[in-house]
Amino acid sequence: MVLNKKMLKEMAVPVLFMAFIFVLSSIPILTDGGAGSIQALTDLNPVIQNLGHIPLYGVLVFLWLRFFDLARFPLKQVIIFSLLTTIAFGCFDEFHQSFVRGRHCDFLDVLLDSIGAVLGTAFFAGPWRKFSQK
Repeated sequence: MVLNKKMLKEMAVPVLFMAFIFVLSSIPILTDGGAGSIQALTDLNPVIQNLGHIPLYGVLVFLWLRFFDLARFPLKQVIIFSLLTTIAFGCFDEFHQSFVRGRHCDFLDVLLDSIGAVLGTAFFAGPWRKFSQK
């Protein structure tokens, strides 16, 4: 695959979304409401916080599906590359959170990230492939 300007622009979308996730996960969660924390995150029910991983990573996998599809990879490779990229980023982001005050690395979060990636693939891959071939 040769990355031309158009492909680099297309790749920027999922990479920027990954940066957005990284920034969100870099925000300390401090129960005392200290400087640098966001009150909305500390007040959010932990179940809702955890379930937020699913749609976030569903969107991320869709963005990677779109990129790899536009790069003209075969469908099987589009799905595999998108899932691997998204799940690997989920693992990296959880590891990164272990260094953020008030956060921790949690296997359940990686599992929810992976579920979001799989559901996003199932939801978007078929319809997107049909649309992109027209």
